[in-house]
Amino acid sequence: MYVGIGDYVEAGFTTYSGTQGTGWFPYFRVEKPHTGPTPIKPEGYYIDTTRKQTPSQVISSFKVYYKTSESVLRIRFQLGASVFYDVTVTDQSTSNLRVKRLASIAMPPDLAPSKKFSTPYSSYGKWFDFKFLKNDGAVSVFPTEVSGLSNETWSHGGSIDYIKSGTNPVSESFKIY
Repeated sequence: MYVGIGDYVEAGFTTYSGTQGTGWFPYFRVEKPHTGPTPIKPEGYYIDTTRKQTPSQVISSFKVYYKTSESVLRIRFQLGASVFYDVTVTDQSTSNLRVKRLASIAMPPDLAPSKKFSTPYSSYGKWFDFKFLKNDGAVSVFPTEVSGLSNETWSHGGSIDYIKSGTNPVSESFKIY
């Protein structure tokens, strides 16, 4: 579950199962030259294994944003009141960037789409009261208040259980199995 900015930056939460534990972790990916956290994988992924989210833990808020008034793309990822990623993408301007909100399952190309996701997570991840920031963060609005939004779905082989309730605010829950 993450926010994508432009074609090269993603920030949010990911599931991980490995030597650092199993669960939900803060996640960042950047595929262009940048200053900020050093990726743990050559593909530009950074998983913050020091901030594991326990099963059924409520993440009260997280914010991913940049300011259009800045000429170079600088992404801030904030959990609660703390900014823990501050990344400047050195060769990317802030003009005409698309912003995406995604819940997805990533699988190695040799497995997708023929197999299911191999590590299920029994607890739900939840988007609640999702809003877009505008006017460089001075105002926030619900998705229903933004014209021209696109809702798209792709299938890459895994399964996601999806529950949606409410209007403004909306509660959306996802579980991988």
